[in-house]
Amino acid sequence: MEATERARVRDSVRQKVTTQEETEVREVIASMARDLRAQLMGPISFVLEKVKKGESVNERSLNNIRRICDRVQGLNFLGDAKLDEALRELQGSLVGVTAQEVRTVDGVRAQVATAFSAIATEIKTLADADVESMAESLKLGRRRFRI
Repeated sequence: MEATERARVRDSVRQKVTTQEETEVREVIASMARDLRAQLMGPISFVLEKVKKGESVNERSLNNIRRICDRVQGLNFLGDAKLDEALRELQGSLVGVTAQEVRTVDGVRAQVATAFSAIATEIKTLADADVESMAESLKLGRRRFRI
């Protein structure tokens, strides 16, 4: 095999390996972003259903959502700005709100239901969103292979 053919084969293999690695990394990033967003949905859906049905909401449920917001913000190494915004909205809807107010004050109950419903819709939308820009923001380096 002559030198130019070896160089062509080597370049072709490098390109295939690079493309495959980038695809795998993007899939992992997409999966992680979906998982982060999904961590919020369980507790939000739980409280939202209780509020809609007029059932009692306890302080532990609201505190759980607050803790999850803090944890998810800390895990958002992808810099997902839309997720950060949804978390801020969620936290803002809970500032100064107690479970007793959610149970007894119709205006607060309606406010929490509206906020949680909007945020749940936003998070569902985010869960299906393209994470290409997040992968790009990581500026994935190129590994060099010697063939």
